[in-house]
Amino acid sequence: MGPNFLYFQALIKLFMRIFLSILLVLLLVNQNDLSAQEPILANVVRFENLTVQDRLPSHRVLCVCQDQRGFMWFGTEEGLCRYDGFGFQEFFADINDPYSLKNNAIRSIVEDQFGNLWIGSDGGGLHYFEQKTWRFYSYPLPYTPIDHPDANPGHIYSILRTQDEQYWIGSYGQ
Repeated sequence: MGPNFLYFQALIKLFMRIFLSILLVLLLVNQNDLSAQEPILANVVRFENLTVQDRLPSHRVLCVCQDQRGFMWFGTEEGLCRYDGFGFQEFFADINDPYSLKNNAIRSIVEDQFGNLWIGSDGGGLHYFEQKTWRFYSYPLPYTPIDHPDANPGHIYSILRTQDEQYWIGSYGQ
């Protein structure tokens, strides 16, 4: 065993110490990263499958909105409903109630700055739901059949609320 072999052996030991030190530091850093991520992992999004057996009006949900209070609103082909995390409150068209929806096929839901809802329906037009009174108000939209003979302002497919509280209404043929 010559001096070169001893030198080479000492060099290998030095590299092993450096490698093990770096590995230890990386493991400690990773451990800190994992402990910092635990709260994130604890807040994993939870999904629930809600069906008509849970009183969802229809298996076809056309739109969803979460209001300022945290309630989830679902527009379906068969009506509107509010979900509180435990159960549904359903809203349907009723020809005998002037403060009900005019049509059950709900296509769009948007909340305004006051916590009230603007609702577009397929054939029932534009509705305004006042949360304090739990009443629906219907708003006829301007309609000129000369402009587009197939147009029907009663078919509201989308509502967009801008940052300055203006509303854009999308209807069939308008």
